[in-house]
Amino acid sequence: MRLSTVFDITCQRIARHGFSKSRGLIFLFGHMRSYSSLLSHQIGSNPEVAGYFEAHQKYRTWLDLIELAHKIDQAGGHAPPGRFLFDKILHPLELRDAVLRRKDLKAMVIVREPQATIRSIVRIGSGGHCSIDEAADYYELRLRQLREILDRRRGQALYLEPEALLEDSAATLAAITQYLGLSIPLTETYECFPMTGMAKFGDPSEWIGHGTIVRSRGKDESEAIEGARIAATIAAYEEFRGYAQAVAERAIVHGAPSSQPSRAMACQHGRRTARG
Repeated sequence: MRLSTVFDITCQRIARHGFSKSRGLIFLFGHMRSYSSLLSHQIGSNPEVAGYFEAHQKYRTWLDLIELAHKIDQAGGHAPPGRFLFDKILHPLELRDAVLRRKDLKAMVIVREPQATIRSIVRIGSGGHCSIDEAADYYELRLRQLREILDRRRGQALYLEPEALLEDSAATLAAITQYLGLSIPLTETYECFPMTGMAKFGDPSEWIGHGTIVRSRGKDESEAIEGARIAATIAAYEEFRGYAQAVAERAIVHGAPSSQPSRAMACQHGRRTARG
């Protein structure tokens, strides 16, 4: 971003909101059709957070955070000053360590099981992927990219399986609230904003407009997909899942107590830090 643009945006924000600054950053890393829009709206509806959509934003220096605040301001919802700035990142964009490793950044990684994800991607042609092979290729590539994010963060992230959000919403949202350091609890219900349901910025389906969790979206996303290609994708998911639970400082997984931290990694990470 050019300095002249930064100056113009900063002047506009000061004129509108005064000199207050944001409290920090919340980045939700995930993949398409991972219930990321649902969680983004729940987080973005919290009075302490500004942002609820995918900004498609490069992050190289602190100057890009000014652009993020401007995009959030233009998209409606809560005004950025004095709040956490939120972005949902589902695609690989330039993301330098100067931003990714900021101390005021809370990172979350959300990954949905592959069969329902792939069926959902193909059903609506997300990202232009209209076949199972194309969707599986995208999913596996994204798993590798998310693993890199976890590595670059040195495990300082919350790993979330969205199925837990549906199975035990109250406990899962309470754990996320605690991890993000929010004083106002996240809830199942959420606001609908000006860009809610718009393609490229979030979930374009009908479900996001309900303003609350819709647990059953029809049998299309729950039916099993079989074949060697899917078997390979399931194996990649299971490998990633085990790795993420081992390295993330906190993990919320389905079929297990949703508020348990990843204690094994907490010890491992502490030992690595001590070694330098």
